[in-house]
Amino acid sequence: MQIELLPGPTNVIRFPLEERVRPSIMLLHEIEPDVRELMNLAAAFQFTEPNLGVERAADQEAAAYIAEQILPAEPHELKLQLDALLQPVVDEAVEACRTAHAASKSAAAAHEKLYGATVGTGYCLGPLEARAASLTQHAVRLLIEAYNYCQRAHGVSRAVWYARRGEAWRPFDATEEAERFLLGKTAAG
Repeated sequence: MQIELLPGPTNVIRFPLEERVRPSIMLLHEIEPDVRELMNLAAAFQFTEPNLGVERAADQEAAAYIAEQILPAEPHELKLQLDALLQPVVDEAVEACRTAHAASKSAAAAHEKLYGATVGTGYCLGPLEARAASLTQHAVRLLIEAYNYCQRAHGVSRAVWYARRGEAWRPFDATEEAERFLLGKTAAG
């Protein structure tokens, strides 16, 4: 375990619980990559930008699967089947985020080593520069993949949320979602 010092008091040590906690949609909200950073990274490295339609497609696909394969079901059986649908997708997304985070740490360590060599001796920088660049590109690719996995998990989670509440699934509408979350309005009004 690496000790990470945070700004502020020096007697505070942060333990990376996100590496040990059981995968859940709440954990995924905490560790998923930020789309704004990903857009900048994709542009900087000339990679394909993250697909912003993954969440809606996964939401619609999961809703169709739930309607065709799971509903109607007894409440206990419904919970088990919905959990069986959601948990593997969340597990996959959390693992992708953890892998991307580890790759980012490796890239940062390589850049620190390169900086130390540049300031210290300036000798034999070519291989260190190549390694730092390679690890950074790999980390960016993994972050974009992790983002896509997260969006898929959020889409499936939304469809499962509707099924658990016994509501009919509706396509995503930004205005409706904003009212529901920000103003506390329900679908009934």
